[in-house]
Amino acid sequence: LGLDVVAFCLIGLHHQSETELKAFADRTRNWPIVRAAWMVSGESDFMLHCVASDLATFQTFVIEELTSSPNVDTVRTALTIRQVKDEGVVAIG
Repeated sequence: LGLDVVAFCLIGLHHQSETELKAFADRTRNWPIVRAAWMVSGESDFMLHCVASDLATFQTFVIEELTSSPNVDTVRTALTIRQVKDEGVVAIG
């Protein structure tokens, strides 16, 4: 499909009020590069599964969209090397 970059982004917000969490969750729906998003516990508030055509496109998204997004404090990225398992969400059978 020409989508060579798969990455995960861990996002930490400055404030975690229900309003701020909902606002960030809503923002993820407008970013085509974000294919799935989870609100998570621990050091980060959200984990984003991102797919991009190339590294430059992903970097532009991180710099121009994520880090400049309102209430975002930290952005940590992890570029994937190779997928080693894909069983889907639920085991059937």
